[in-house]
Amino acid sequence: MEDFVNRQVRVFGHSIPLVFLLLIIFVGAAIAGIFASMQLGLEGNIREVEPPTMLGAFTNDDGVIDYPAFDTGDDGTDPSGLTVPGGAPRFDYDMQLCTAAVNGGSIDVVMSDTYHSAYCTVRVAVQNDTPDDLYLIDAYFDGVAPLEIALNDGSPCGYLLLPGETGSVNVDVWPVEGASGSWVKAENTIDVRWGLSGTFTCP
Repeated sequence: MEDFVNRQVRVFGHSIPLVFLLLIIFVGAAIAGIFASMQLGLEGNIREVEPPTMLGAFTNDDGVIDYPAFDTGDDGTDPSGLTVPGGAPRFDYDMQLCTAAVNGGSIDVVMSDTYHSAYCTVRVAVQNDTPDDLYLIDAYFDGVAPLEIALNDGSPCGYLLLPGETGSVNVDVWPVEGASGSWVKAENTIDVRWGLSGTFTCP
């Protein structure tokens, strides 16, 4: 036993006690095991969130009153601000046309004869067919267009959609000032991001 304890081995040209070498190997293996377990745990918690089903979409400036509590005045003048209960504030003229349609898991929006200071709010009906509580994170354009985008206060970040529940997501879009001048046509595709509880933070 004493010979084993005192035995020396050469490592990279240096003599070190065998016991010390075995201790280093043991500690290194333990640390590697801890990191491997942490990585497996992280990978086990990461999974793609299945979004809710999009049932349909319309806007508050497509020329048709689809839902009076949302788009009162849609058959008249252009929205001049964000949608509020009872409809959006409006100009005294009607020039813009804003349409929206569900395209798979996205929403195609087209603003015709639009101009800076004109708004359009897209309302998307959604149904949670998943077993998870889904939380709305944000909406963004899948491409480049002279438009700005933001979640409306009617469905802010953190908006909860329970399993089996039907709800709506409201997204405001408007032309960027000076992007293309006035009386332009702007179109893009809106994507909506969802998350699970504890897996996201609001922008």
